[in-house]
Amino acid sequence: MTNTVKFKFNVTKTTIITNNIITKQKNIINMGILAKALSFVTIVFYGQSAFASDNKLAPRPVIIELFTSQGCSSCPPADEVLKYLKDNNPNVIPLSMHVDYWNYIGWKDPFSSERITERQRKYASAMQKRRIYTPQAVIDGKYEVIGSSYSKVDSLIRKALSSTQDVYMSAKITGGKLKVDVLPHVSQPEQKADIVVIGYDFERTTKVTRGENSGELLTNSNIVRHIERVGEYKGEKISVTSDIPDTDNFIVILQKEGQKEIIGLAIAN
Repeated sequence: MTNTVKFKFNVTKTTIITNNIITKQKNIINMGILAKALSFVTIVFYGQSAFASDNKLAPRPVIIELFTSQGCSSCPPADEVLKYLKDNNPNVIPLSMHVDYWNYIGWKDPFSSERITERQRKYASAMQKRRIYTPQAVIDGKYEVIGSSYSKVDSLIRKALSSTQDVYMSAKITGGKLKVDVLPHVSQPEQKADIVVIGYDFERTTKVTRGENSGELLTNSNIVRHIERVGEYKGEKISVTSDIPDTDNFIVILQKEGQKEIIGLAIAN
């Protein structure tokens, strides 16, 4: 189904960190207005039942990581794009990743994490970028774009959807623990990837009283509160167990070594 989207153009600022110096630049952003609502689909697991007609594994939802901050005046438009995608696009799992390097200017983002900032820096290294910035959207671990540009984010989502999952992956809750199974669809002797559990809260609203967004009531969606590497995949069948994140929901991803492309996904109820 094709969504009909109207666009309006706004000017906002994108914050960039180069050699630890914060600068700002103006960028044109496109904000999508939904014409027809779609339901968000929760997928329980990907495995043998996920075959497409040509005996390949069916496409999985695209993972979008938005690196954002409540202390960044450029970020609320990107947060709106993320919420729009969460509410209306069943082909994506959007995640709010709150960095901590904006906390110094007066407002400490309650969802910020040093671990998330480090995750953004690892993406910069993997993609051979010399800077990190907000708002930045990373799509499936292999593309990045300004997070407030709906049209650019949507274009990369469509590009990422052409990929298929190369592994069977399931996540089950048994005995108060999370059990994850990964099995290659084809032989992958050289493949190495991290099994990562990501826990997130659905939605929170915060009254910001200081910093660049002072006086604003900000709503954030799918806020990541837990990231943990629980195992390593080496191209062969593997099962791992871990604690269940104390969050509203969680997913398990399989991400190529060096925090590169995301190649697998499992969701447990």
